[in-house]
Amino acid sequence: AAITRGPLDELLRAVTASCDRWARIYWGTPDVERPVEERLVHAGVLVEGQRIDEWLALNSEASDPLDPDRVDLIWRTVVTGIGRPDPLA
Repeated sequence: AAITRGPLDELLRAVTASCDRWARIYWGTPDVERPVEERLVHAGVLVEGQRIDEWLALNSEASDPLDPDRVDLIWRTVVTGIGRPDPLA
């Protein structure tokens, strides 16, 4: 997971943020019987897209929450860093 996250880690350093896991988001029919996240090989997790807010809430650090402006800055840095147009512009 750390090797897969490598390019993302470099982008996040520019905005003093970090990434501590690699998540694969899948979209399909929601299934509340499944756990919010399922562990994958090499420290990755599988997360149902419709339940991403629930997953984020479970994995957020209450002592260091991200405010909306910080989330926007991180999002812009990542999407422009991977060569996609800034969706917030």
